[in-house]
Amino acid sequence: MTADTFRRAAPATHSTGSLPKPEWSRREALVLAAILLLAAAMRVGAAVAVPSPLESDYLGYWNLAGHLAAGRGLILEDGKPTAFLSIGYPIFLAGFFVLFGTSIAVVKAVNVVLGIAAVLFAYLAARAMFRSPWAAALGALILAAYVEASVYGAYVAKENLMVFLLMAQLVLAAHAGAGGAWRVLNPVLFGVATGWLVVTGNAAISFLPGFVAIAFFARGAAVAPTLRYFVLAGLVGALTIAPVVVRNHLAFGGWGVNNNGGFNLYLGNNPNATPYFMSIADTPMGPRWHALREELGERGSSQYLGELAKQHILDNPGETIALSLRKALAFWEPPTHSGKYEETRVEQFVRLIWLVQYLGIALLCVAAFLRLRQDWRGIGAILLMVAGYTAVHMLFYVVYRYRLPIMPMLCVLAGLGAHALLMRLARSPAERRRATA
Repeated sequence: MTADTFRRAAPATHSTGSLPKPEWSRREALVLAAILLLAAAMRVGAAVAVPSPLESDYLGYWNLAGHLAAGRGLILEDGKPTAFLSIGYPIFLAGFFVLFGTSIAVVKAVNVVLGIAAVLFAYLAARAMFRSPWAAALGALILAAYVEASVYGAYVAKENLMVFLLMAQLVLAAHAGAGGAWRVLNPVLFGVATGWLVVTGNAAISFLPGFVAIAFFARGAAVAPTLRYFVLAGLVGALTIAPVVVRNHLAFGGWGVNNNGGFNLYLGNNPNATPYFMSIADTPMGPRWHALREELGERGSSQYLGELAKQHILDNPGETIALSLRKALAFWEPPTHSGKYEETRVEQFVRLIWLVQYLGIALLCVAAFLRLRQDWRGIGAILLMVAGYTAVHMLFYVVYRYRLPIMPMLCVLAGLGAHALLMRLARSPAERRRATA
């Protein structure tokens, strides 16, 4: 097998008034089907084997979805309205609870489907960005087999929906140059995905500059068409979040998609702060927190803590910068940590696989720079997303689960790196001599 084998695998493309439709070969379709079957097997297996602890945020999302499905609205257990947790994922789950009943099995089934769809989107996006079914297949394969993505499908975690929405944005941005009906439908869908992402996990808005870059190049580096694309997407996104914003204004007297911004900023910026999430009880405000919340309400107490955090940042600029750098390192720290509870040998083995996969993805992302001259646009866009998402957590705090939404992007980049390495290994002796001449 020579490098030409890999080059010949990329079929020609043509546009027929919809998404650009490459001339798919039978082999390529079978490879994609096999990857999706692997993704399904991994995620179904995890859903069956991994328990779903209803605690902390997982319990919050579960309760909110259950209350909404029962017609009680987005309320706490005491009946008070809430927007303290991001409500996009509970709203999404509530629709399935209405249709199929309120159960963990429904949550797991929904998450499995979201995960498989994310793998499909990864393939289609990488194929368009890098013009190579081999690079696309390798990236999708890495994501399909990535243990962390499968395991979290068993949890009532918003990251499952975030990954789906982000990969939907990626594939739409990569095909932003499509003509026909997709010229309008594409930005409309991008706007819906962006709006839903804002109410699901607004930290992921930091991905937007990368998506803008991808869409810009997909539209031939033309400013005016790209501007029209994002104006329409922005209008649709605003309409998507409008009901949530209006509901929160009526319930809490303020405009916003949630009531946790100031609270989270304070957890990451107070005299006791570390790079990682900490309980409010471990902060200087801990002894007064419940009284403050009773006095000022959910929104007012969060705003109060936000002001304290901002003052702490202004009073301690050097300490804040140093802590932010530690947060950046902690955010990308390899997964060598232990779980919350005592682990079985199987769990320890799974964690070891996760660590090996994580390090392998990191190395393959570095290998992707072998393709920098040919694919600098896609590589640069993904790095822009990495930088933005890291910066958000440098400002707030680190939870290992929060890294999951960026990992599919790195899997796509790792697929390009794997393809580059295979291309080099597959070179004939004559090609190697020409390359070094």
